[in-house]
Amino acid sequence: MTKLFGTMWRNGTVVVATSNRRPNELYENGLNRHYFMPFIATLERQCKLHDMDSQLDHRMLMTTNTMGQSKYIVIGEDGEDGEDGEDGEDGEDGEDGEDGEDGKDGEGAAKAQAMLDELFETFKAKEHQEECAGEDAVVTVPTAFGRTLQVPSNDCFGGLVRFHFDDLFKTDLGAADYRALAQRFHTIVVYDIPLMNHK
Repeated sequence: MTKLFGTMWRNGTVVVATSNRRPNELYENGLNRHYFMPFIATLERQCKLHDMDSQLDHRMLMTTNTMGQSKYIVIGEDGEDGEDGEDGEDGEDGEDGEDGEDGKDGEGAAKAQAMLDELFETFKAKEHQEECAGEDAVVTVPTAFGRTLQVPSNDCFGGLVRFHFDDLFKTDLGAADYRALAQRFHTIVVYDIPLMNHK
């Protein structure tokens, strides 16, 4: 590290980096840290340290919308849906309520979808629907290299659009397509996102 960065600095390279630790705390308690210490000394000598500590977590500023609602609707997030064994307590529905758990997951999914639909309708009321003829009409969104995306008009209202997870992430879309969507719409709703498991 010392040799690499030393060469960079000698050739006028400007290094800008962030860390959640101060330079003298880097690789603290690490194996053979004494080999790393010369680099820390060089780093402190060559770079100016700016303390960015703040009580405000800026990542949390965008976790809710203007109505104070969460931007993520999760099955069981209210502590009622998806609880283990609630419907199987009497032992009739299998061990540890496994059958009941499946039932509660289904109810939780339906409730989550209803919440998302309600939120979508609230946002939709503030938007102007694209003028398309017929129920099967689509909104054409230009992307890169002359390509276009076809969005059903009943899922597109002005700057608001709604996608099923598979339609957005299990197709041949690339970075340019996603960038075009982000430029075209200010709000993108994604529903039926698969639950992650150990696989």
